[in-house]
Formats: sequence, structure tokens, C-alpha cells
Amino acid sequence: TVASPTVSGLVAGSYVFALVVTDSKGLPSSPSSVTVTVNPAPTSSGQQVVSFTLINADSDQPIRQLVANDVLNLATLPTKNLNIRANTSPTSVGSVTFVLSGAVSKTQTETAAPYALFADAGGNYYAWTPPLGSYSLKATPYSGGSGSGTAGTALTLAFSVTNQAARPAALTTATAAVAAPAAVEAYPNPSASGRFHLAFRAAAAGPVAYELISAVGATVGQGTLSLPAGSSEQVLELGGRLPAPGLYYLQLKGQRFSTTVKLIKQ
Repeated sequence: TVASPTVSGLVAGSYVFALVVTDSKGLPSSPSSVTVTVNPAPTSSGQQVVSFTLINADSDQPIRQLVANDVLNLATLPTKNLNIRANTSPTSVGSVTFVLSGAVSKTQTETAAPYALFADAGGNYYAWTPPLGSYSLKATPYSGGSGSGTAGTALTLAFSVTNQAARPAALTTATAAVAAPAAVEAYPNPSASGRFHLAFRAAAAGPVAYELISAVGATVGQGTLSLPAGSSEQVLELGGRLPAPGLYYLQLKGQRFSTTVKLIKQ
């Protein structure tokens, strides 16, 4: 006969099993030993999706962080060209798989940051104008690319999309006095050195706060420019603050204007 011993309930570790055979006369054989290693059960990779950010696909800038049962009103958002970014911990993971269901169904796997539901090209987000209705979005991080490896902690969020015009409000003297955002151009753009000339179409004066943001939404530099009265041009040295070639966003905020300029480091 052939012996078929079974063992269960073992915890992780190494075990030595010895087999001794007794013949018909009661004489034992020499033990035959085998070592068995029991591995621990697979665990989460430690990666997780911590939040979702609504993206303006025209400017590639965040609009706001999404919350549970959020309502996206297309009539009051700054644009109808949207995208949704998954924010992970750590900030870089192997890949993220999205599953969107509801008024529109979509599955998308992103291997490189930013992890965008409707994809992107090097931080230039592709636009999505969502049909009205209810949605559920789930994003799962993986330790490997293309949704491979060990799955981390997923995040699921429900939201809805409406298109309800806001009730018009009367303009007050204060709001009427606020100037439209000033247009600023940067040159040379792209720049190999990280040195940019900022040309203001309308003369500006006073302190102008700036924040330099990478394509994945991380702040890589900030400071304040002091513009003399009637200034129309300012030189900004950013060479040491641009860690790698690519797309960056320069947010400028003065006393009477606020604007964002796309910068490209070669």
C-alpha cells in the first residue's frame, strides 16, 4: 500500500517530517526525512489610494478633492472638460486600475503618475465631459505595472453629475472693481536653463506670489516677486527648482490678478 499522510493547520515556518515503516515482523526501517516550508499568506503591498482629485483638463490644474456622495454641477464648474486623478500613498506605485460604473462605464489602468481615470500624456490630461447621472468609482493600486503584482488598499467613491444653473446675483461695487485675471506670457518657453522672462500684458506693481507645481501636482518651489510700479516684464530664475525636464505650472497671484502659466523645461 501507499501511505498518503496529510497535515493541516500549520503556521508559517519550516517543519521536518520523518517517515518510519514497520514490517510484518515489527522491525522498523531507518527514518526518511523531508523538510517542508510553510510560507505566510500574501498580504497587502502597503500601497493605497487615499483620495480623488477633480482635474480641469483645459488648464491641467486641480479643481478640488472629491468627497463621498459629491455632486458635480457642470453649470458652476470652471469647465466641462474634466478628468479625475487618483492620489496614492506612497505617491508612486506600480500601477492603478480604475473601474467606473453608472451613467458611463469605464476601466482604465495607469502605470505612471499622474494616475488619471481618462488618461493623460505626460501630465496633459485628456478631457471627459461626464453625462448627467450617478456614478461609482473604484481605484486599486498594484505593486507591479499594468495591474500586476499585489493589490493594495482600494478606494471607492460615489458621486453624481448635474447641470443646474446658479441663480444670478447682483454685482456690487466691490466685485465690479475687481480686474479680470492678468494675462502673462513666458519666454523662452521651452527653456533649457530654467530662466524665463515673464511678460505682463497689463502693467503690474507690488508683490506677486508665485508657486511652481509639477505635472503630478507637487509643489517644487515658491516665492515672491517684487514688481516696481508700471512693470511689464520680470526675469524669473527657476533652474535650480526644476528637478527634471517636463511640464510645470507657475501660479501667480498679485494684488489684483491671479493666473497660471504653463512652463516647459527642456
